[in-house]
Amino acid sequence: GFTSAKMISSNFINEAGRIQKCGRLHNPVGPNDGYYVSNLPGVGLEYSNQNGLSNVTSGRFLCSRLRWMQGDYIDDAGLYGIPGMGDDNGLIPGRHVRINVNNYMRDELNPDLWVNGPSIPGEGIYECAHRGSCIGPDVCTCTDGWDGYDCTTPLCRHEQPADGVIVGCLNGGTCVYKDQCRCIQVLSVLWKYHQPELERGLTGWGGTDCSMPICVQGYHDPECNMPFAPGGEGCYRCPNNGYCVAPDVCQCDEGWSGYDCQTPVCEMVVDPVTRFQLDTVDEEKVHAFEIDPCGLSNLYAPEWHNGAFHTRGNCTLPNQCTCLCKKSYNEKLCDYYGEKSDYCILPFQDPLFRYRNKLSPNVMYGTQDCWSGYEGYVNEEIDRFTSCHLTIYEPDYITKHSVSLLSWGCGLFILCVFIYCNIKRRMHRRFVHKKIERRRRRRPAEKNHNAHAFEYKRTDMEDTPEDDENDELKKL
Repeated sequence: GFTSAKMISSNFINEAGRIQKCGRLHNPVGPNDGYYVSNLPGVGLEYSNQNGLSNVTSGRFLCSRLRWMQGDYIDDAGLYGIPGMGDDNGLIPGRHVRINVNNYMRDELNPDLWVNGPSIPGEGIYECAHRGSCIGPDVCTCTDGWDGYDCTTPLCRHEQPADGVIVGCLNGGTCVYKDQCRCIQVLSVLWKYHQPELERGLTGWGGTDCSMPICVQGYHDPECNMPFAPGGEGCYRCPNNGYCVAPDVCQCDEGWSGYDCQTPVCEMVVDPVTRFQLDTVDEEKVHAFEIDPCGLSNLYAPEWHNGAFHTRGNCTLPNQCTCLCKKSYNEKLCDYYGEKSDYCILPFQDPLFRYRNKLSPNVMYGTQDCWSGYEGYVNEEIDRFTSCHLTIYEPDYITKHSVSLLSWGCGLFILCVFIYCNIKRRMHRRFVHKKIERRRRRRPAEKNHNAHAFEYKRTDMEDTPEDDENDELKKL
């Protein structure tokens, strides 16, 4: 290299005494930008016959050019094999791209043997970028954060707090500058398969090291520290304590499911009592109940109610059912519509349950305000249903009014007995009166017929027929 500006040829010194890498007429970095181009028609940049004015072949001043053509158009001009013309073998015959480096390399089979590898065309390294230093022909030593033969390859180094491991750009990310990653992100397509109104943002990977999965159905939590996002910059969380473990993929907490962890899960293990209530020995039906104790959609067809089809219930929270109620008691509506409306009816409770059983295995008495619909097991701690497999009993008229009918029946029976006894007594009295009347009619005739001199005379202690009649009347 040159030790002072005085050693540099005058072709590269301008009128102000400053160095111009490509000469006075050919300086792309000077005040008059642009390569020198011949004024001859049809002569291009690389083939100008006046490029010698710029000394473009100078090893010291390369004019920011990486490739150019050299050699005779017909042959090697007799210079083939003469060292110093680009490589140790001289010029290649014909016009060709300059060979910059002799590609000597070790033999793969015999590492101690050096062989001539494929030629490498092009000018080669003319600059060590980002403040790198050229320490030898085509050899750069780069500053921190840069690598490559010309120090233009950025290095991305990110420490993961969990284990202290240094990583680059993960999950297909690209290192675009020193310690700066460009992560893979694309438009989410969840809305096409789930809800059209779902947010249509970018999904993929985020974070400085591209280790954080992004879920558009979730949200970023800067305080999160989970192995799914080891970069230590938080993570994306899904609703109901779920976590984003891959782009647009949520891992839900226990009791929740679905692409966005907003679908509650209701399950139940069947015991002998429940099996009896289901009234089946089919294990497939039992399993269908265990995985859907609220709706029982695989056991019973949906019912039409209020203009839509409904299952027996819905799973509204983990292991909490909202059972279908077709009709229920409502105090306010009862006052508004009157006592004869359906809103004034309370769930039936049999007052004669000790003496009769009106329930089949899959039927129960209503426990709340609903008197037509479905109920099931109840979680006593939270007072919520955990199943909807039992039908609320709706009594017929006789069952519903059994007590009233019995009361009226007993009263009517007593009244009938009273009336019967009175009628019977009156009839008996009439019969006795008639009997006495007959006796009175017969007595005068008998007296006249039986009268004689030796007639028996009754004493005062003996009863007369009139006394007998009076006694019979007293009995009545």
